[in-house]
Amino acid sequence: MRSRGFFALMLVWLAGTAMAAGRLPDQQAVRLLQRMAQAPKQVSFHGVYVQQYGDSLETIRVCHVVENGLVNERRDSLDGPVREMVRQGDKVSLFVQGGGAFETQPDGRLFPALLPDDPTFVLENYTLHQAGRERVAGHEVEVYDLLPRDTLRFPHRLWMHTGSGLLLKASTTGYRRELYDLFAFSQLQLGGQIDRGQLKPVNPVKPLNASRLGGIDSLPAWGRQDSKAVPHGFKLVRQVLRPMVKRTRPVLHQVYSDGVVSVSVFAEEGRPNLPDGSGRQGALNVHSRQWGSVHVTAVGEVPHETLELFVRTFKQ
Repeated sequence: MRSRGFFALMLVWLAGTAMAAGRLPDQQAVRLLQRMAQAPKQVSFHGVYVQQYGDSLETIRVCHVVENGLVNERRDSLDGPVREMVRQGDKVSLFVQGGGAFETQPDGRLFPALLPDDPTFVLENYTLHQAGRERVAGHEVEVYDLLPRDTLRFPHRLWMHTGSGLLLKASTTGYRRELYDLFAFSQLQLGGQIDRGQLKPVNPVKPLNASRLGGIDSLPAWGRQDSKAVPHGFKLVRQVLRPMVKRTRPVLHQVYSDGVVSVSVFAEEGRPNLPDGSGRQGALNVHSRQWGSVHVTAVGEVPHETLELFVRTFKQ
C-alpha cells in the first residue's frame, strides 16, 4: 500500500508539472546548464555558504581562485569539528579533526560545481523550467527548476548568478515541495582582488590518496548482478573493491549517476547477520537487504523506491 500510494502521488505531481509554464527547449537548457557547469572553472570568488541536509546545518568558508585555467581552492568548516580542504588543480589535501572525511558528493563534486561538464545526459532525465528572478547574498540571480521526467528522482531548484553563471544556491525538494537539502551563499565576493593568502592551509593537511579512486572492470565471483535491472537513467561511473574498517574482506563499491545526483551501492560477502533496513536524512535515503550470502546497501539522494531497485539488482 505504501508503494502504491507513493507512485500515485508521483503521477499526480508529474501531471501537474508537465503543464508548468516556463519549460525551456532542450537546446536552450543545454546552453544554460553548460554555463552553470563551466562557471566554477572560470570565475574566482570568496565567500561563506551554508549546507543543510535535513535537520543538519553546516557553514563552510571557501576561497576559489582561477589562474590560467587552474583552480586553486581552500575550504574550511566554521562550526563543528575542524575540517579543511586545499585543492590545486587535481591535487587535493585534507585535514579532519579526529579523523573521518570531508563530505563531498559521491562523484567528488562540491558546491557550487554541482553539474557535469556535459549536461546532455542531464536532460535525458530532467527538464529545465524558468522560475523567476531573486537575489542571493546581494547578487541578482535567475531561478530554474530541474524537474524529473519520471518518479526515480527528486526535483531540484537552481539559482544562477546572472552575470557569471555561477550557482549561488541549490536545493533538493520532495514532491510536495518540502525542502530536503540546501546549499546557499550567505556572503560572496565575485571576482576582483582576492587575497591569495586565504588559499594557504591553516592545519596540517595531508594529500588525498588518489589510488583509492582506481576501478575494476569486472565484478568478483560472489557479486552477481543483473546490470539490465539498474534503474533507468543511471549510468555506472565507477566501481572499486576497497577495504573497510572492521571488515576482513574488501567491499564492492559502485557509483551510479543520472548527471545530477549519485547513488552509491555497497555489496559484501560473508556477513549474513547484518540487518536489513532503511533510513533517511533530508533527501539522502539508505536501504539495505541480504541476498543469499551477499549484503547490499544503497545510498543516495533519490526516493527510497529507487534504492530498492538498485539493491534488487544483486538478488540471487
